Amino acid sequence: MRSLIILLAFLLFVSAEATAQKYKPEDYGYRFLKTLYKKDTVDVVVVSKKGDELKKKPVILIEKGSLPIPLVTLTDTAFYPIMPFRNKIFTDDYHLVFISKPGVPAKVHYSKLSRRGEYNDPKTGLFPAYYQERNHIDYYVNRDAQVLKFLKKQPWVDNRKMVIAGHSEGGHIVAKLATVSKDVTHVISSSENPFGQMATIIHSCRPYDDSTKTYTNETFDHWEKLMNKSSQLQIPPGYTLEQQYKYEYGFNLPAFDNFQKIKVPVLVTYGTKDHCAPYNDYMRIAMIRDKKKNFTFKDYPGLEHNYFKVDAKGEGIPDNVGWNNTAQDWKTWLDKN
Repeated sequence: MRSLIILLAFLLFVSAEATAQKYKPEDYGYRFLKTLYKKDTVDVVVVSKKGDELKKKPVILIEKGSLPIPLVTLTDTAFYPIMPFRNKIFTDDYHLVFISKPGVPAKVHYSKLSRRGEYNDPKTGLFPAYYQERNHIDYYVNRDAQVLKFLKKQPWVDNRKMVIAGHSEGGHIVAKLATVSKDVTHVISSSENPFGQMATIIHSCRPYDDSTKTYTNETFDHWEKLMNKSSQLQIPPGYTLEQQYKYEYGFNLPAFDNFQKIKVPVLVTYGTKDHCAPYNDYMRIAMIRDKKKNFTFKDYPGLEHNYFKVDAKGEGIPDNVGWNNTAQDWKTWLDKN
């Protein structure tokens, strides 16, 4: 649902950077690069201020959330920006860098995507097997550490400041990446649960519990079956039990443990209506207790996971105002740190 909401935000409230398809993304500062991680080809998209593509600037590597969603979605008349904030908030001073999900092309026409914006294998109609095999935190962390080394060698990169930012599942990745890569100088975690995905799912189930706690108990039952690698576990089509275990287990190891190890400046942002909010509040308590002066927390009252306002039912109302405000706060923090 969150991925569907954010896709709708792109389509309904696209910024001025979406333009007629007669102009290619490359005409607006987008570069499509390739590098290697082990034997894998890795697609990297760099977004720069037009004309500054080769100007030496720091980089912000942005880790997106879950699912095999391409970075750039094309239509017959437009292309849509990768993130729902104005790129120019950053691109005067930084190059923005994005890494495609494994097995997912960096840019895809919308007609080849599912209703939720996912890229499926044209032959099977399922998530690409290449993606399924690599969709776990250790792959992303080790691959992206290698991409940072690749970026560090580029003449247009000022490697004195290399920022990593992650939204949702991406926040889990940057927490661990910052403990692995010595190239990282700043970390931004956005709408991430430092105690894992299952904690968020359980918190979201609680308001719907009846006297038997059906929804919550089903979630706990799923987790227990997964940890026991039970053959009775329902897994997504095309996945193996081992692949599903590796994915869920890795993204439920508490990122809090990695955050505690980080020495460089860290910014944590989240909406107070997000199900991850209480867990970020607890992390804030812990960092104050432990006198971790390198942490800054910024909460957004009344906003949900994607920095949207919510309606009477608690559902997000898609726009890009909240995202632009959040991005501006990221930039202000980076200017001061």
